[in-house]
Amino acid sequence: MTGTGVDTRHSHGQILDIDDGKVRKDAMNSCLSSLEVGHTVNRSSSLLKDIVNINFEIEKLRIELRHTRGMHAMAQNEALDASRKVLGL
Repeated sequence: MTGTGVDTRHSHGQILDIDDGKVRKDAMNSCLSSLEVGHTVNRSSSLLKDIVNINFEIEKLRIELRHTRGMHAMAQNEALDASRKVLGL
């Protein structure tokens, strides 16, 4: 504690010196750092959601591609069967 200032404990156990109603510069930097960390966590959470959504969309496209390939194979078989029937007449 300095002069008429008041010492308070920060949530991380750091002592913040409030002197004449002003927070010391290092305490302010600590608060800014906490805000930056919070912002980074929010961005990371948002990024994780985006990755999950992209993976979901990729899986949907893979399923659709498998279905389309199956339909194509079936159409080829039907065309081949029709060709054989025409040649057999």
